Amino acid sequence: MGNLFLFIALALGTDTGGSRVAFAIKLLAQEVGIGLVVGLGMAAIGAKILKVCHKREWITEIWMQLPVVALALGSFSVAQTLHGSGYVAAFVGGLLFGSFATSEKHGLILAAEGTSETLALVTWVMSGSAVLGQSLGYFSWQVMVYALLSHGRAHAVDVRVSDRFRGVDHQ
Repeated sequence: MGNLFLFIALALGTDTGGSRVAFAIKLLAQEVGIGLVVGLGMAAIGAKILKVCHKREWITEIWMQLPVVALALGSFSVAQTLHGSGYVAAFVGGLLFGSFATSEKHGLILAAEGTSETLALVTWVMSGSAVLGQSLGYFSWQVMVYALLSHGRAHAVDVRVSDRFRGVDHQ
């Protein structure tokens, strides 16, 4: 996201009273800086709170899937609200959280995996349906049949080539 703002700032001109390059670099540094601070801060606080809760047995196995996802979404949201990079915040926060939660890391990540996969699936379905809904009128039945056959054939070839290199025999 920061790169996008860098290029937009370079294209805008000199409305800032300085050079475009200086403005773009300042904007990029601000985005990344806020993302770093928010990500590091939320991960440190979240890991500390989670360790205390886990030691005192305030959180059960069933609820262990929520803290990791909540920290990622929270870091992203706070950074975006402060005009920083939410992606940087979530990424850096995840790295730091992983180093803090050493003993519980596997359980936390394993528990959160299902939730994150579900959120990813919902995101892709919503994005795909938005694009497909707008462009469906441009497809003929011939294009749809070709796409389905092509995808099926290409996937089969990919699997065969991959299996061949792994030594899997389909006899």
